[in-house]
Amino acid sequence: MAIKVVLPTALITAWVGGSSLNSVLIVAVIAVLAYVCTYVEVPTALALMSKGMGPGATLAYLLGGPGLSLPSLAMLSGVFRPRVLALYAGVSFVGCIAAGWVYNLLV
Repeated sequence: MAIKVVLPTALITAWVGGSSLNSVLIVAVIAVLAYVCTYVEVPTALALMSKGMGPGATLAYLLGGPGLSLPSLAMLSGVFRPRVLALYAGVSFVGCIAAGWVYNLLV
């Protein structure tokens, strides 16, 4: 996988390594902005974990990617009113951050 070759391990460990809340927040934002097909989410997460991404950040990435990616939100905007869509996105975003943070506390 290209992640193992292209991304430096020091970069991954500095930004999303360990079990800090910042690592979970950074990965949650990346999961929203980066569209990753559901078939490659797990291999991508595994590659990032092998480079040093923390466990809570990995959980936030796996939870935030499918439901909060920009293409998913664009599709849902055709079904939900803007206020409901904002509520959905906000609750989902806070939920994936909370899940990652709690997981870091338990591990």
